[in-house]
Amino acid sequence: MAPPKQNEVLSRLKNIESNKGVKTLFAVLTGSRMYGLNGPDSDIDVRFIYAHEPKEYLRVQSGPYEPTIEKHSEDIDLSGWSIQKALRLMGKSNMRLMESLIGSEKHPDQTYVDTLAMNPVWNSYPDFYDPYTMYRAYKGVAKSHYYDTPEDPSKDASDFCMAIHDIVNAYYLTIFRDQNGIVVNLKDATNKLVKDAIGPKTANYVRNLPDGRYEITEPMREEVEHAIYNNLDPENVSQVETPEEEKLNELFRKVLTVV
Repeated sequence: MAPPKQNEVLSRLKNIESNKGVKTLFAVLTGSRMYGLNGPDSDIDVRFIYAHEPKEYLRVQSGPYEPTIEKHSEDIDLSGWSIQKALRLMGKSNMRLMESLIGSEKHPDQTYVDTLAMNPVWNSYPDFYDPYTMYRAYKGVAKSHYYDTPEDPSKDASDFCMAIHDIVNAYYLTIFRDQNGIVVNLKDATNKLVKDAIGPKTANYVRNLPDGRYEITEPMREEVEHAIYNNLDPENVSQVETPEEEKLNELFRKVLTVV
């Protein structure tokens, strides 16, 4: 199965390559469709990683340092990181970068581009995965999404659903250390995991999660708020030692040999 609007997304990435003088190394579906929270009218969000031609990095004057490229339209949003920025984020175990990589591995049918130049990244990113950094990020965004949920979410419950997604992952990290159990798509979460992380009412809600927008009850709100402040124990999450910065420099050079 191909990712949504594959030909159109690839065409737009080619236009960016021509206009910016870059090469797309990796592109994956993100946003509500990656999280399993999309409705019938949801747009398509794509995260991509790009690099300039290797010779562009060998200059007496400063080389290309455009860290991001954004291209938005009514139905497709493209957000790009340069390979330098992506590697720096990987060195910090950035939650969004790790989700993009883990999501691509778990759901290859959501990947638009994956070139050989990414092989050094695929081989090394687990070494930079830090469960404590991921835990803090998930807990922080869970609070933000919960408090951003409108009083009457009957028309748009996306923030509330994202809070559930973030709590489930933060809770998982209080029990396990590895990245293999990270739930990128909320529909992949087991009933037991959601029940243990939040509660039975929310677990039932996730199990019957339809496309579109969803009815939220007050007991569910109470379960989610209680989970944020009582079920996520940081004492059970330990920080790991990640490789030194020179390892990122080595990866950068390896990527450029293949670009």
